[in-house]
Amino acid sequence: MCTKSREPLLTLSAAEAGDLSTETAAKALVNETGEITNAVIRHAGDCVLMRTGTVALGIAKKWDPRLACARITITRSPSATLQIPQGTIVIYFDSTASCLDTVGVRRSGTLLVNYVGRRYAAGSSRTTTCQQYRYNGIAISGTCRMTNLTDSTTKPFLFTQDFTAGLVRYAAGTTVTRTQRWTAQWNKAAVAPGDTVGHYLAGGTANGVIKDSVMYQTVVNEDLISTYPCSTAASRIAVTGSKTWRIGNNGFYIDYGAGTCDNDVTVTYNGKSKTVTINQTGN
Repeated sequence: MCTKSREPLLTLSAAEAGDLSTETAAKALVNETGEITNAVIRHAGDCVLMRTGTVALGIAKKWDPRLACARITITRSPSATLQIPQGTIVIYFDSTASCLDTVGVRRSGTLLVNYVGRRYAAGSSRTTTCQQYRYNGIAISGTCRMTNLTDSTTKPFLFTQDFTAGLVRYAAGTTVTRTQRWTAQWNKAAVAPGDTVGHYLAGGTANGVIKDSVMYQTVVNEDLISTYPCSTAASRIAVTGSKTWRIGNNGFYIDYGAGTCDNDVTVTYNGKSKTVTINQTGN
């Protein structure tokens, strides 16, 4: 009696699996800087953004646990008007403090945000620059510029997210550079915990160099989505969606799954697949 042999699983080299883990984790880390900025902008509100002088902002901490240890100040620009507010937001995490967020993440350094325009008006922008910023000891640098494509009367609310001069340096010394251009969708709920933290539309691209001078490119095939519950739990990567990840001469199809809060992705190449668990501390 003949039996059909099983289709062999995809074999990834240790270097390929490590590079995938490094790049995917870096994507989540640089995107989080923009997500934190959006959380502050949302909770500040236009009234606070239009005030004169410097104000402390504590309300955001109540809704987003990533801000639990932050000191947030907003300074309105002298040239701001009621119609076009503008100014600077400083999101500061004290490196000497022992404060952790709800899942044990310690942040340090500053996210410096320059904003122009009402928070939900088309054309308004916010530019976040990382200054000695670290996530559990992982150093993140670069600039994230977000510009509204729609206004609050349009559902869903859309904006571009461009990250430039990105560099993620893990504690073990592994580095990955990153430049990306995404179109993002903000699924704003009645209360913040119901928000979708990150919803990045198909067509977004990113590229850079991983530790050993290997160039990579990614293209989002199906919307990459991070949910609020998963982003504040063990999983920090997208939980649904897919991308094409090209490194060297090979192009891999990466599937993030069906919504489970985990760090697993399915990698497919030439019809063969393998599950890879993303190491968020770098390879």
